[in-house]
Amino acid sequence: MNVWKEYDLSSLGKCIKGLFNNTLSTLCAKQIREFIAAKVYKKTYGKPENLGLGQMEDVVDELYQESIERILKFKQKLEDFEPLQIATYFNRIIDNLIEDFRKASEKKPLSIDGIVKEEDDELELLEVIPDNTAVTSEEIFDKVVAHDIFEEFKNYMNGKELDLCDFIYYTGYSKDTQFREYPSADARYKAHQRVREKIRKFFEEVVNVSPSIVKIVIEKYKSEICDHIRFNK
Repeated sequence: MNVWKEYDLSSLGKCIKGLFNNTLSTLCAKQIREFIAAKVYKKTYGKPENLGLGQMEDVVDELYQESIERILKFKQKLEDFEPLQIATYFNRIIDNLIEDFRKASEKKPLSIDGIVKEEDDELELLEVIPDNTAVTSEEIFDKVVAHDIFEEFKNYMNGKELDLCDFIYYTGYSKDTQFREYPSADARYKAHQRVREKIRKFFEEVVNVSPSIVKIVIEKYKSEICDHIRFNK
């Protein structure tokens, strides 16, 4: 059965707003579930079982719970936005969850640098934070999320600031800019490998966000932390 149909995203956004003040109606809960089912049907080409969660009803139940938990984490940031913007962000959450489940069902590790070959000597910064062209509303929400997790990222990288900044500059800006003295090129390479792994763990295991948000966080770190260190030596 073809469950895909176009939805009024503004109406969906109003329903999601009901979650923020605990006024979600039965009708709105049904609309959210129908939207999720439509996304699943479209993304899986009518084969929801390929996500490894069971049949459509099971998939929708899982995605409903996961997506509600995720969007409620940003309740304070999102409740003042327009319904269309909220729905756009919710749509992205669903897309990301479907992709996560798809990858898990294929038993492939979810990795922000999955496209990098094992024999690569150095992970380029743009491979860690790939370019991602987004519509304006998505950019707004990416910045909201990035802002929320930035302090946590700073704390997570505490004590590794110089290695992280050296890695950021080496892979994305200037290989000649050094933030600390390394005894050898090999020592620098190994330090970069360690900090790269730490970045990966944070963005996969601690927060698990999209590459476009990773990019914003790294660029913010470069601007606020690395550039401050560099120009105040």
